[in-house]
Amino acid sequence: MTLPGGLAEHPHGSVATTARGTIPLGPKGGGADLATLSLSAIGILVSSGDTVRYTWYVTNVTDVPLMFQIFAHSVSSSSTLHLVYVNATAPSATGEWQVPGSDPYDVSFTNPNARALNVTYQFDGVPAVDAAIFFAGGGLVVIGILAYAIVTVRGIRREAKATPEAGADTAPPTESTSPSTPDESAQSPRA
Repeated sequence: MTLPGGLAEHPHGSVATTARGTIPLGPKGGGADLATLSLSAIGILVSSGDTVRYTWYVTNVTDVPLMFQIFAHSVSSSSTLHLVYVNATAPSATGEWQVPGSDPYDVSFTNPNARALNVTYQFDGVPAVDAAIFFAGGGLVVIGILAYAIVTVRGIRREAKATPEAGADTAPPTESTSPSTPDESAQSPRA
């Protein structure tokens, strides 16, 4: 099964995209043992710097391996190159892959077994965060910290101007007529 695909460019900072489903794969050699999906055709829109997260597993039997690839075809003037970015043979796989460019990317599932399999998959296209967002966000944080520091320093200066000089408002100590030790209070006469 092959689904058509196309170039999936998008601006950085776009929302993440998700695709999930189940694909039946026939036994090896029967013609239905291969399924190829274009990431853009299943709704995974990625461009350079984005991340593709993938999870897949065989659902109708246990411990039976499946061959999985993420790939692109690069066309040059003389030939077409099959570039494989992720290659796994296992009953299941989970991982992520950083998109290197803007080629149309595909995934394939191949059943190397004598019995039919079902594979359930999920792909997430996670956009890269543009560096401009970090600079803008960092700039706002720096401006906020500077504003806080300025307001705090001004408040301290105003408070210092409003308070008289140290020692100007303190009263001289007064003498106390109460006893200063417990022994003196015990000797006082009783009425």
